[in-house]
Amino acid sequence: MRQMRQKRAGMALLLVISVLAFAAIIGFAMLSTASMQAQTTLNSNLALSADALADSGVDLACYYLVNPNNAPKAVAPGGYYDGGTITFGPNMPGSVQLTITPLGTTGDYKIVSVGKPGMRELAHTATATVHVDPGYQVKSIVGFSAAGILPVTATINGDVQSNGLLTNLARINGKVISPLSALGSGLILDGVLAPTDANKMTIPGLSTLRSYSTYTYQGGTYAAVNITGLPTGTTLGPSPANPAGVFRYVGTLTMNHGVTINGTLVVEGGDLNISGGNNVITPADGFPAMIAKSNVWVRGPLLPSNSPRDLTANGLVWVGGYMKSTGLMTNAYVNLNGALLFGNGGNVDTLFGARLTVSLNANKLVNLNIDTSVAPPSAKVLSYKQ
Repeated sequence: MRQMRQKRAGMALLLVISVLAFAAIIGFAMLSTASMQAQTTLNSNLALSADALADSGVDLACYYLVNPNNAPKAVAPGGYYDGGTITFGPNMPGSVQLTITPLGTTGDYKIVSVGKPGMRELAHTATATVHVDPGYQVKSIVGFSAAGILPVTATINGDVQSNGLLTNLARINGKVISPLSALGSGLILDGVLAPTDANKMTIPGLSTLRSYSTYTYQGGTYAAVNITGLPTGTTLGPSPANPAGVFRYVGTLTMNHGVTINGTLVVEGGDLNISGGNNVITPADGFPAMIAKSNVWVRGPLLPSNSPRDLTANGLVWVGGYMKSTGLMTNAYVNLNGALLFGNGGNVDTLFGARLTVSLNANKLVNLNIDTSVAPPSAKVLSYKQ
């Protein structure tokens, strides 16, 4: 009897142990399955992140090829962004490694984008071939479509292109691109070079110059605002109907004192007379500062006076006629932070008395859709492989 009870107790213990062991195995299996599912989900999410990062890298490469001045590292004038490692800050882990190489055809590039989500060694690679139209390129900060003249009052802090003979009395802190030698007693710091496809730019004439009577801005089409004058203290700027701030005047326009234009000034059908001081034009990105289709005059006082006559333009200025001056130039200057193009055979008068200074402002010379004969900047994907 006692032996039977002991046998039953032993069997019960074995059953309990077996059940507990089975339960432990089932529990371990369930935990392992859950862990594997979690790991699979994590790997899947990381793989998706790597894919997205690689795809984004191709998009970024295209953007930086079209907009080299916005690239995360400096790009030499006329060069291209060749890639590097891009991170997105603490709120977006991971990185993209870009390698960009030019191909034999002008404007074609190969992009290799490696997206890394930031955990483990997981990575995804996307390879693309793209064609880039850089748009209008300003290669010299002063350009003459024909013969050029720079007076003794001028200082050019960069290169000058003259499609004809250049008469230089100025200081040029750069080189001259011209098919002919330069005349005059001025300084050319880096000498005269023959024009090539690499260093020569197109200078739009009246037939190819964009009118800006209507324009495209951030996907919308807008019309320039016609103004009636620029009296003392005028301030003009963007509005919902004119978001780039393009202002147009037909006839001879007089710019008096303290005029501020946050946008673009277009003068056609007459001259521009600068008859006051403290005048500033700052265009929207991708737009010229001023288009003057006829002459630009600096009108000084007839009697000795400290009354200023000046204009500062922070962008590209296109002139179709001459830059001239009258009166006493005791306190007169034209300061251009961008570029100065004479696109209709225009020039600077040899006796121009105001101080003329032209300096590079690369940020205001990018994506200028100023020449209708040049395709606007764009990047087209020719092939894509993941």
